[in-house]
Amino acid sequence: MNRIGQWHLIHDQGERYAFTWGLWRHHIAISESLWHALDNPARTAVLHHEAAHARVRDPLQQAILQVLSEALHPLGLRSLYKRYLVRREITADAAAVAACQGDDLPLLTALQAAVNSAPRQASRVGLAGALEARIQYFNTHQIPAWLDSTIQFHLIVSVAALALTVTEGWLVWCHW
Repeated sequence: MNRIGQWHLIHDQGERYAFTWGLWRHHIAISESLWHALDNPARTAVLHHEAAHARVRDPLQQAILQVLSEALHPLGLRSLYKRYLVRREITADAAAVAACQGDDLPLLTALQAAVNSAPRQASRVGLAGALEARIQYFNTHQIPAWLDSTIQFHLIVSVAALALTVTEGWLVWCHW
């Protein structure tokens, strides 16, 4: 176990993937198929990408936000959750590129290897809809504007709505 988490090479059925899991103790997995399809710089980029998820505790944040997005679906929190998922992939990409001394080719090679492995893999690489945003990031080195447009406003409204809902529930529970 190191500072980031435990690493696992997963025997698979030819699928190419890498992911991070664990709420407190992080584990990073990479499939054998992806590992063998990559050269050393691309492997390094993938490992740095996944380590970035572990460093900022993305699995824990994702679990909390997923529950909130389901509970507060009428308030539009689901769209914020989807934006978060895309933004975290781009942020992890940026960390991997920085770890590769600014060279984005290794990470692009890994993304290409994962996407080309099977048609359904395209939706898994950074989750559905994120691939285009990630490619846009590589072209411009800026996070797409649509990810930041009104996220603070929606977050403030969602927190206020959550506070009102909890307060109303408390008042009903107390029979006021």
